[in-house]
Amino acid sequence: MALIMSSAAAPSTTVSAAGVSEPTSITLNVDSQESMYVGMSEKVKVKSVKPRNGSKKVTYESSDPEIVKVTGSGTMKAMTEGEAIITVTSAANENVFKEVEVNVKNLVKNKTYNKMVIPLDKKNKTRKLSRASKIKASYLKITTNKRSVATVSNAGVVTGKKAGTAKITIKGKKGIVKGAKQVITLYVAKKSVKSVVLNKDNVTLKPTETVKLTTTVAPKNAANGVVFTTFDKDIATVEQNGKVTAMQEGTAKITATTVDGSKKVVCNIVVKESSDTSKIQPTTGETDECKPTTYQENKNPGANDPETPTDSIISEKLTTQDMYEKVPYVSTYYFEPKPDYREDVVIPIYITDYEQSEYLKNDTTKTIDLLYEVDGVEHYLRNIKLGDMEVNLGKLTVGEHYFALQAIDRTTGLKSHKLYNDLLVVDPEKEKITEEQTYQITDEDLSKYGISKQNSTEETDLINTRDGLTNLFKEIQEKGYRKCILPMGTYRIKSTSRSEAIFIPSYLTVDMNGATFKLHTVADNEDERGVLIVSFNAVEDAHLINGVLEGDRMERKELGLENGYNGEPIDTLAFNGGKYCSIDHLVIKNTTGHTIITSGIGGKWAGFTEYTPVRVVDGEEISDDSCCTTNYADLTNVKECSAYVRVGQGNGYRGLRGESPIIYVHFYDVDKNFIKTETAYQYRNIRIPEDAQYGRVTYLGKVDASDKYNSFYEKTFGDFHEITNIDFYDTRTTAMAPSTCSNLLIENVTYTRCGNSITPCSVDFEDGWQECQDVYYRNNTDYERPGSATVIDNTGFNHVYENLKGHQLVIRRSNMGCVVRNIDDIEGTNINWTTGNIVNSKFCRNYNNKVASCAVIHGNETEELSKHKVKNCVIANGRDANIDAVVYDNCTFTGFGCRKIVCTNCTINSNGYLGDQLYFYDCVFENTTDSTEEMPFKFNLNDATRVYEDCTFKGKSAFICNNAFNSGLFKNCTFEDLRIKVGLCEKTDNTLIEFDNCTIASSASDFIYLGPFAYTKGYMNLKFNNCNITHTGDNFIYSYGRATNESVIKFDNCTVNKNSGKLITGAGKVGGDDDVTSLDVIFKGGVVNKDLDASWCKDTNVIRIKYE
Repeated sequence: MALIMSSAAAPSTTVSAAGVSEPTSITLNVDSQESMYVGMSEKVKVKSVKPRNGSKKVTYESSDPEIVKVTGSGTMKAMTEGEAIITVTSAANENVFKEVEVNVKNLVKNKTYNKMVIPLDKKNKTRKLSRASKIKASYLKITTNKRSVATVSNAGVVTGKKAGTAKITIKGKKGIVKGAKQVITLYVAKKSVKSVVLNKDNVTLKPTETVKLTTTVAPKNAANGVVFTTFDKDIATVEQNGKVTAMQEGTAKITATTVDGSKKVVCNIVVKESSDTSKIQPTTGETDECKPTTYQENKNPGANDPETPTDSIISEKLTTQDMYEKVPYVSTYYFEPKPDYREDVVIPIYITDYEQSEYLKNDTTKTIDLLYEVDGVEHYLRNIKLGDMEVNLGKLTVGEHYFALQAIDRTTGLKSHKLYNDLLVVDPEKEKITEEQTYQITDEDLSKYGISKQNSTEETDLINTRDGLTNLFKEIQEKGYRKCILPMGTYRIKSTSRSEAIFIPSYLTVDMNGATFKLHTVADNEDERGVLIVSFNAVEDAHLINGVLEGDRMERKELGLENGYNGEPIDTLAFNGGKYCSIDHLVIKNTTGHTIITSGIGGKWAGFTEYTPVRVVDGEEISDDSCCTTNYADLTNVKECSAYVRVGQGNGYRGLRGESPIIYVHFYDVDKNFIKTETAYQYRNIRIPEDAQYGRVTYLGKVDASDKYNSFYEKTFGDFHEITNIDFYDTRTTAMAPSTCSNLLIENVTYTRCGNSITPCSVDFEDGWQECQDVYYRNNTDYERPGSATVIDNTGFNHVYENLKGHQLVIRRSNMGCVVRNIDDIEGTNINWTTGNIVNSKFCRNYNNKVASCAVIHGNETEELSKHKVKNCVIANGRDANIDAVVYDNCTFTGFGCRKIVCTNCTINSNGYLGDQLYFYDCVFENTTDSTEEMPFKFNLNDATRVYEDCTFKGKSAFICNNAFNSGLFKNCTFEDLRIKVGLCEKTDNTLIEFDNCTIASSASDFIYLGPFAYTKGYMNLKFNNCNITHTGDNFIYSYGRATNESVIKFDNCTVNKNSGKLITGAGKVGGDDDVTSLDVIFKGGVVNKDLDASWCKDTNVIRIKYE
């Protein structure tokens, strides 16, 4: 709390008749900031006044008497932990006053309003009272009023004996705590708390109205006490008996926390002038609107609900493998990291079960539960549909907050990883930078710091300009300015390492005003390592706008230095750690190395030295050879740096340990008492419980104990940075190479001739691996591409691509939850996606795109593949895909020619060559370019697997043998106008073209054409089963080549509607001693006109027409 001191003097001194003057100032006997411990008293009095004959009579007032009371004579009494302001005001002059900020501390730390629990069903039945800092054990006397319930040692160790309630009294007997007294209510309970529910979840009140909240704690023999708190006491207050009083219009949250601190429930209070509390309904959790219900934190959510499997059923049915493979999933789309405090905070998310049922199976009946947590308070949405949705966190106060999301699958009881994110809620009016907060840099300022804006190449100017800009920006920020504007010009600098750059400080926007920061030529290849022009190093809320960054590529080309990997580390701008920084409206050109890079800043870590073949369930170890659990790692150093921890190798190329990215993280207190288990992903943030000191991790499979780099670690990734409205030109290698990052926005960026060599692409997500997380890449355009790709994306978590133009998007095999959607660029953008195995590339989606091509293949077909679906897309050219893992669903192909593909419910214009392993189900084939023209199916591989089932062929279709068409299955299909050109070939076991239960119409001159050429001789096997065939052309069968080796054309139970023309004819004569033709044309059952002309087949030993 900021110190507040105010004393206003009157312009003149008034003297009373008694000779006592009105004071103009007062001085107290205490400092303006005082610390007290609970129970202590201290006298505040006036030490002196000005003028000396001024009245010393004063009045006393406390800003919060519940924290500090003050008597009329000035005695302050510390009541409970917190902060209050004591205002001492002159009785003779109310404009003269002093304020004393009082910080009240507990003797021992306690977060549940001096209440503590010891459950007797746990192995450890002790609790250690943790003394506040600077308090020695010898300063305190600790006693219990019921030794039969609990004992306490001089060291503060409380031991539970039997169920009951006791008072633990801590008194300060000497030193800084003399006179202090703290009383803790101890509940010794038979059972641990499993859940807590409120009698009301949502209440609407008028100002001054009240409502009584009650809680039910389960089980009954657990400690049933709760502590009530209010989110905003200006809106609604709450007493510890649950009585809520509405104060003024607005919304507030009343939280009930169990006395052991483990469970929380919330009631949402809405205060407005009109209300009808009689209409308040209990929440069932099954509304269409997915209204939040109170989350009951059981070991398995909803375990008390008859619709949910009980713990015993879950433990019996789920294997250890299931505990890792059947975990659901949740992720975010881009959200505003600095939301307006006046508006609801809405987070767009994706949520699904472990099978991704709504996407991969089109199953819209499945539901899932969502836990969302805001600043430690949990809420529960039940039975929500899988897929995209929004979570409304409500309005939040100005300042820092965090939220977490977790999917819960009630069919298995398993939870997804808990996804944590921070928010900085702001007042938009205060975010606006005023003229008073903006500094216009002058030429005099530049001169003072030795800064040249004249593109000087003098060695001294190069260094002074670099360091001078850094120092100038720092001084401007330290003077309280939030923005500065540079004079126009070219500021050339020298850099030989990343420590030699222009550094942008926190809380400052640098407006370049059209100026250029220019890198002086790095001519010596030995000085290339880590060069930069601009650095955002461990800063927050720093911004660079409206200018040009120019590298040294053109100069190096003239010097003949652009060859091999020379110059790769000559970068331009770096985000190193930090938070909420951005670059906007810049031109970046002629750069040599990886132009923009992102990286993290490592901190403390706690390593793993042992891996034991056990899993941990509710703190108990169970022997299990299919997994392994680490040693207890001390998190003390990590907690000093961050509220979060990660698990993995925080350097190098990272990499997953064990057989799954999912891990189970177990937390323990200082005495290694089990606290909780968190489901997590390796490398993702995990929030450390406040009372945790140790952690362990359980992996699926084995982990090499010699892996000394695997650990708990703390690292600042660089959160919520933004790269927007940037135009890149002529970069030798990448325009961007983000590695470690979290919630990175790249938007409205263009590339022209970027990625010429070294890494020949504009953007390369490679070096960060699993530390490259939550990337939102959207509305970007590649105008001219010299390299092989626009984006190469190797690995990471939750990379979202949207609305791109001119992109060659290459996604590789280790992307977890990658999304490509809403691209409308059918002529310019190509997607090449190499999927990975089920371990590292699940939950990906590729939908609602209009692109030139979309090929999805698998990098290692010996692995168990992750499933992938391309959905609701328009694709100009069909490309190969992996049939074991990839399905195209409800897509439109305006051009199609490929092999290895599975399509369902697609519309396809077939105009390219067709190879092996083609599967089509419920598809429509039509010439979308010109419906009057024939659509060719150019089969060019023999013995190929081709399946067309329940498909419709609109308009004219031609099955064409491009040298090789001897196989295929067409089942339950409809053909509006078909001709078939069969390829005669060598006889094999796979030679069969079969039409099963099809409806076929044909106006072609030749319905079945044997070929492809006059000299072709070979075998064919063509069968029609239960088909209805109508042919209005000339020749039902035309033999251009010669069918040999007892070839067959068979019609089994078919209706052949043909009333004129020839049944069979061909080129040249048939028969004779040298004729190798051997063909059976068989009509078995069904209907056929036997009077059709078959006179061409004079030699019945060569072509045999049979009616069976």
